Amino acid sequence: MNLDTNPFFRSQIIDMKVEGSKLQLVISPVELNFGNVIGNLIRRILIKQIPSFSIIGYKLDRLSKNHSFIKRQSLDEFSDFEDSLTRVRICEKFDASSSNLLGDLSFWIKGFKQGPNHLYAGDLVCPDNFEILNQELCLFEIPYGVQFEYSLLFRKGIGFILSKSHKGLPKGMVGLDSYFNPIVHVSYHVNTYSLYEDLILYLETDGRISPKVAYNYVHLFFQSKFGLIL
Repeated sequence: MNLDTNPFFRSQIIDMKVEGSKLQLVISPVELNFGNVIGNLIRRILIKQIPSFSIIGYKLDRLSKNHSFIKRQSLDEFSDFEDSLTRVRICEKFDASSSNLLGDLSFWIKGFKQGPNHLYAGDLVCPDNFEILNQELCLFEIPYGVQFEYSLLFRKGIGFILSKSHKGLPKGMVGLDSYFNPIVHVSYHVNTYSLYEDLILYLETDGRISPKVAYNYVHLFFQSKFGLIL
């Protein structure tokens, strides 16, 4: 590269490996002493700003013809039900473009099951373009004679939101703590040479979005923050 005519390196991805929910890529060349700066910025965006879907609340439309069932249930049993709901992982079936990560979106999942039985995450009937990843997750053990009718509200968001912080929940809905962040692991390493640096990024998601889509969102984030001021 001729630094006399262009004082800036044209950094680009020179290698990318994707295996399921894991990604490794190499960005090069990067100006000396900037590999850690850029790597840390990318890492913070991935940890804090990548959106995905999570359950934000539920409503039990009908528990039983005999309302004494509600009184017989301990608070711990319903607490376990709520905890299980927070662990439901849902994703889009197709590898959506990164632009589809933007904007607000929510949808309902409603269902009914007769006891005695178990309600599993795989029993949830999703919209056509979504699927449950952890279908074997048991949500609730339904006793004999109980009709368990439920409504679950899914919403797209970022980070972690406490149940009391959700806005605009319908009347009668119980809010849940929501874990939107789909990133399981992100780290980077910098190789320094005499004139430039290589930035190696490692990324893993929980399957709700692909790692490549997550990384593409970093570019959208940069454009939205700096596109109008640079």
